[in-house]
Amino acid sequence: MKALINYFFDLCLLRVNPQDLPASQALLSITFICNVLVGLLLIGDVRPHPIAALFESFLGATLLLGTLWLMLSLRKMRGRFTQSATALMGSGLLLSLIALPLLVLADNSQNEPNLAGVLLLLLVMWSLIVLGHIVRHTFTLPLSSAIGVSLLYTIFSYIVMANIFQVS
Repeated sequence: MKALINYFFDLCLLRVNPQDLPASQALLSITFICNVLVGLLLIGDVRPHPIAALFESFLGATLLLGTLWLMLSLRKMRGRFTQSATALMGSGLLLSLIALPLLVLADNSQNEPNLAGVLLLLLVMWSLIVLGHIVRHTFTLPLSSAIGVSLLYTIFSYIVMANIFQVS
């Protein structure tokens, strides 16, 4: 377990690649479930009903994996899905766990500029780089192009989720 946590930590620091993971459906399932549960904690403040928050978290993770599967299918690279999806879920889980205390601190600031808000912004920017790193290795792209794809996916995801859940 410690080796797996270290792997995801190193992945978030761009030291390892998604293809370094074992292609394990069980590991993908575990990271997906954990990602959804931590997402539930992140969304819990916004969504008063736990079922709605759980559904939103599940849909967000599923949208990411569905988009990955579709893009890999279009490029005839489906064999890379399990490792890439596990890398996305595991790195997202780790970055979300880092975001949790920052969100609590930012919420307690009562709209004043604070260090937690700045750190959250930096974490979002870093998550785009981590996503770009995974996309780069999954699709064999230059890092700059992969970060661009990551930014486009993030915007697409926000639009889809905002329209479904009426985020203003």
